[in-house]
Amino acid sequence: MSNPERTLTKNKITMFIIRIDLDMASVLNYNEISDAIGQLFPDRQTQILPHFNVNLDNVTIGKVEAKKFLYLIEPNVKLEISPIDKAIIFSSTYYTTKDLYKERLRQIVEVFSTRTGDGLKARRIGMRFINTFPSNKDGNLPSVLNAPETKILKESLAKKNDLSRLIIVDEYLKDDYRIRVQYGVPNKFYPNKISSQDIILDIDVYSEGLQPIENWCDIVSIYNHAAFDTFMAYVRGEIIDSLR
Repeated sequence: MSNPERTLTKNKITMFIIRIDLDMASVLNYNEISDAIGQLFPDRQTQILPHFNVNLDNVTIGKVEAKKFLYLIEPNVKLEISPIDKAIIFSSTYYTTKDLYKERLRQIVEVFSTRTGDGLKARRIGMRFINTFPSNKDGNLPSVLNAPETKILKESLAKKNDLSRLIIVDEYLKDDYRIRVQYGVPNKFYPNKISSQDIILDIDVYSEGLQPIENWCDIVSIYNHAAFDTFMAYVRGEIIDSLR
C-alpha cells in the first residue's frame, strides 16, 4: 500500500519514465526474455527498425535491422525492451502513487534476473517526472511554481523580448545520485518567439555507474521518493493541495 502522505489522487504528470540502461558488455537472449515478459504482459509487438553501424577503422557504414519489443500494459502504460540500446523503459502518461510501477518493475527485474543468473548490471538508472502546465487565459505564466522560480522566469521574459525558449536548469548532487530539474517555457510554437507561456517542470533523478540487478528495485524506490519530493519543492502548495 502507498503512503497517503505521498499520494496524489489526481494525475499531474505528462510523462512518467523509468529507464534502466544495461551494461554494454552484457550478452542476453532478448527473444527468450521477450517471450517471458510476454507471459506477464500479453499485449505485445515487435518492431524492426533500421540501425546504422559506423566503423571508424575502415570508414564504412553498415545498415542492420534492430528489434524493439513493445508491451502495452494498460492504455496509458507501456514497456519497451530495446536490444540495440540495451535499455528497459517503463513509461506512463499518468502517476498518482508508486503502485503504478512497483509490482510490475519487480516482475520485469525477476525475468531478467532469472535468465542471467543474477549477474546482470545496469550502467545507468533513472526516473523522470515531466509535468506541463498550460498558460493562463491571457497567455501569461500560470501560477504553479513557487515564488523564487516564478520570479526568475518573469524577470527573464520581461527583459528579453526576442526569446523563443526559456529553460532554467538546476542540478543537485546527492551522495549516490543526481537530480536535474529543468523548468521554464518550452514554447510550443518554437522556433517562433514565445507567445504562449506554458510551463514545463522536468525532473530527472539518475545515477551512472554499474549497479547489480539485485539493487535495481531499491534504487528506483529511492529515486521515486527524490523525484516526488522535488516535485513538491518546486510546485506551489495550493497546487499540491488540489491534487490530493
